[in-house]
Amino acid sequence: MHSTLYIYEFVYYIEVVLIGEANGGWKDIYRVQEHLPPIVAMISLALLALGTSYLIAVISNYLTKKRESKMFNYWSKKDIDPVEAKIEAYGLGNAMSMIKDENNVMIPIDILDYLSKKSNIDMDELIKIYVTGFTCCQKEMNKVLKKDFIN
Repeated sequence: MHSTLYIYEFVYYIEVVLIGEANGGWKDIYRVQEHLPPIVAMISLALLALGTSYLIAVISNYLTKKRESKMFNYWSKKDIDPVEAKIEAYGLGNAMSMIKDENNVMIPIDILDYLSKKSNIDMDELIKIYVTGFTCCQKEMNKVLKKDFIN
């Protein structure tokens, strides 16, 4: 996310300050040149990109911690049945496969470790179940995609 904002800031600076709207560049929608010299405009845009990146990171971290806390609070109130732990691991794999592609499998070790301890199931077994959930969902999505493109 941070690099995208800096790339945008760099391209914006080139298009607006160096090329200019009169020469086919972008219109200065932020009006950075209106009252600022070019070098100050560049620094201002960099600070804006940095501030925006930081704000996005703070919000994302807050929401992640909130979801994680909610999940662990739910699980901490009771012992987890081994069957329920397996269902959770499979479901996590399914859910992750919808936002990650098959070449970018991410295994939530912290969550699976917690489930393993709460349900007395070997962590390796939960990882296998998680990966099975991930790959099954990927296979189903690939079938749907192939069917949509063939027909």
